[in-house]
Amino acid sequence: MLLRMRRAEIQRGVGLALLFLLLAAAVFAGARLLRYVHGYAGSRFRPESLAEAAPTCFYLDWRTRWSDGEELRRALGEDGVVRSIRDRTRDGGVRHNPLRVIQIALALHDLQLESPTPDRERIFRRQLDWITGDGMLRLPGGHLVWPHYDAFERYGLSGVWISALTQGQAISLLVRAARYTGEARYLELAHQAAAALRDREFGMRWEGPHGSCFYEEFPCDPPAHALNGCLLAWLGLWDLARASSSEAAREACLRDLDCFEPIVRQHARGDWTRYDLHQQRPTSPAYHELHAALAEALAAITGQPRWEARARDWRRSAEDAFARLRVAARVVRGKIETLLRPQSARPRGRTLGAGWRAEAPRGGVR
Repeated sequence: MLLRMRRAEIQRGVGLALLFLLLAAAVFAGARLLRYVHGYAGSRFRPESLAEAAPTCFYLDWRTRWSDGEELRRALGEDGVVRSIRDRTRDGGVRHNPLRVIQIALALHDLQLESPTPDRERIFRRQLDWITGDGMLRLPGGHLVWPHYDAFERYGLSGVWISALTQGQAISLLVRAARYTGEARYLELAHQAAAALRDREFGMRWEGPHGSCFYEEFPCDPPAHALNGCLLAWLGLWDLARASSSEAAREACLRDLDCFEPIVRQHARGDWTRYDLHQQRPTSPAYHELHAALAEALAAITGQPRWEARARDWRRSAEDAFARLRVAARVVRGKIETLLRPQSARPRGRTLGAGWRAEAPRGGVR
């Protein structure tokens, strides 16, 4: 009798433990779902970015997170440069993720335009020094690039590689730095960076049949065609055209935008979008909202009906709570299917080989 009672107590204890674990798992899954669907930093287009002929604030509002000076200071490494989980140690030193440094510098620039502080000014200038110094490489022909050292297995990238997204964002920052500081050397660097972005040799610009083209965030074969990376790269070139008041540069940018069209159309998934063309499932709500904000920027810049329609439709679906939940379910199903089916061959990534080593020691142009 006592043994049966003890066994029943053990069974109840095991049952309660399992119930607790199931409840904890449900709470965790619910929190992850809520964060995926709602708990992300939204992307908003800033119409005031087009108020003047030359670039001032950036097209997207990235100020909010970095307005807290204490949080900003916590993000800095010992060298005063913002850290990232994608930073790598190489050749005895830290190789920072250039995209994170550049995008935070853009946010700091906009904060300084709005409400300057000496502390933020110091941090902003340190990021600029790194971006125009240890963070960049000069390739044969005088082209400037910002290398990544972290691996992206999905795109077959490892070692050292360059990204059109990073390149375009660097150009956006440099043209603003030239105006902010009054130093023309930043504009010179932007022109050298744009030459590399437009040069097919470096893999950041893809050219396809019937005059199509795209800027590749992840240079690989077959091309991934990541939508946000291409559009942000294009905005960098547009910024340079604005800063230099070059009608020829503006026309070249608008021709590129027309060349993107066959690829951009393939990103549509009903009222939603996908991240790139390697993935069939819809992209996350956060990235879809980013696509909507970029479409709003392009619609305001060009006045083209196709971009106005995308801006309207993508924004409407991005703000639809039921659409976000529906997409979350499709993403989960797509990830499960990816795990269950045999893995296909990975794309072949394009990295910086021996022929693309820097012509001179790393360092900025002073």
